Amino acid sequence: MKTSDKLKDGAVVVLFSSDTCHPCKVMKQNLDNLIPLYNGRYCANVHYAILYAENHKDIFDEYAVRGVPQVLMMIDGEVIHHIDGKPNTLLLEARLIDFYRKVQGATHDE
Repeated sequence: MKTSDKLKDGAVVVLFSSDTCHPCKVMKQNLDNLIPLYNGRYCANVHYAILYAENHKDIFDEYAVRGVPQVLMMIDGEVIHHIDGKPNTLLLEARLIDFYRKVQGATHDE
């Protein structure tokens, strides 16, 4: 399965990043800590992907990513939340909590 197809299957948080971007590294560290915590807290199976501009230009184009860092939170390919720019931990946590609640609702509706 292609990477772009995997992003449309289930719940996924995607960090669009670059190797040379310091704010991207901060965002990655925040997500590395929060995703496992929230997967456990909400009994969810949210996948987490990091895509680097240097390796995934086609996916950056597909999602119209023009700068990094950017985080997309998606369910079955539908963007639920979009965060771009310098990491704001409080905003990231609030959006993640809302996203996980929506993921729970989506799995209970099936």
